[in-house]
Amino acid sequence: MRTIFLPEVDSTNEWIKRNIDSLQDGDVVYAGIQTQGKGREGKKWHSPPGGLWMSVLLEKEAPYNF
Repeated sequence: MRTIFLPEVDSTNEWIKRNIDSLQDGDVVYAGIQTQGKGREGKKWHSPPGGLWMSVLLEKEAPYNF
Protein backbone atom coordinates (compact mmCIF):
# COMPACT_ATOMS: atom_id res chain seq x y z
CA MET A 1 0.00 0.00 0.00
CA ARG A 2 1.23 3.44 -0.94
CA THR A 3 -0.23 6.84 -0.17
CA ILE A 4 -0.29 9.49 -2.87
CA PHE A 5 -1.06 13.10 -1.96
CA LEU A 6 -2.40 15.50 -4.59
CA PRO A 7 -2.72 19.14 -3.50
CA GLU A 8 -5.63 19.63 -5.93
CA VAL A 9 -7.40 17.19 -8.23
CA ASP A 10 -10.67 16.99 -10.12
CA SER A 11 -11.65 13.74 -8.35
CA THR A 12 -9.51 11.16 -6.54
CA ASN A 13 -11.66 8.43 -8.07
CA GLU A 14 -11.19 9.78 -11.60
CA TRP A 15 -7.45 10.17 -10.97
CA ILE A 16 -7.23 6.48 -10.01
CA LYS A 17 -9.07 5.49 -13.20
CA ARG A 18 -6.67 7.55 -15.34
CA ASN A 19 -3.56 6.20 -13.59
CA ILE A 20 -4.61 2.63 -12.77
CA ASP A 21 -1.77 1.04 -14.76
CA SER A 22 0.83 2.58 -12.43
CA LEU A 23 -1.04 1.79 -9.20
CA GLN A 24 -1.03 -1.21 -6.86
CA ASP A 25 -3.77 -2.92 -4.85
CA GLY A 26 -4.34 -0.99 -1.64
CA ASP A 27 -2.97 2.35 -2.88
CA VAL A 28 -4.62 5.37 -1.26
CA VAL A 29 -4.99 8.64 -3.17
CA TYR A 30 -5.89 11.69 -1.12
CA ALA A 31 -6.23 15.36 -1.94
CA GLY A 32 -6.28 18.76 -0.31
CA ILE A 33 -9.06 19.90 -2.65
CA GLN A 34 -11.29 18.11 -5.16
CA THR A 35 -12.75 20.40 -7.80
CA GLN A 36 -15.23 17.82 -9.16
CA GLY A 37 -15.74 15.35 -6.31
CA LYS A 38 -18.41 12.72 -6.87
CA GLY A 39 -20.72 11.01 -4.42
CA ARG A 40 -22.78 7.90 -4.87
CA GLU A 41 -25.07 7.58 -7.87
CA GLY A 42 -23.35 10.47 -9.67
CA LYS A 43 -24.19 13.07 -7.03
CA LYS A 44 -21.83 16.00 -6.60
CA TRP A 45 -19.55 15.85 -3.56
CA HIS A 46 -18.61 19.22 -2.06
CA SER A 47 -14.96 18.91 -1.03
CA PRO A 48 -13.46 22.25 0.05
CA PRO A 49 -10.00 22.81 1.58
CA GLY A 50 -9.52 21.42 5.07
CA GLY A 51 -11.23 18.07 4.55
CA LEU A 52 -9.90 14.61 3.84
CA TRP A 53 -10.82 13.57 0.29
CA MET A 54 -9.61 10.13 -0.67
CA SER A 55 -10.10 6.99 -2.73
CA VAL A 56 -8.64 3.53 -2.16
CA LEU A 57 -7.83 1.07 -4.93
CA LEU A 58 -8.84 -2.24 -3.36
CA GLU A 59 -8.16 -4.67 -6.22
CA LYS A 60 -6.95 -3.69 -9.69
CA GLU A 61 -8.33 -6.83 -11.29
CA ALA A 62 -11.77 -6.72 -9.65
CA PRO A 63 -14.74 -6.26 -12.01
CA TYR A 64 -15.60 -2.67 -11.11
CA ASN A 65 -18.63 -0.89 -12.46
CA PHE A 66 -17.36 2.64 -13.12
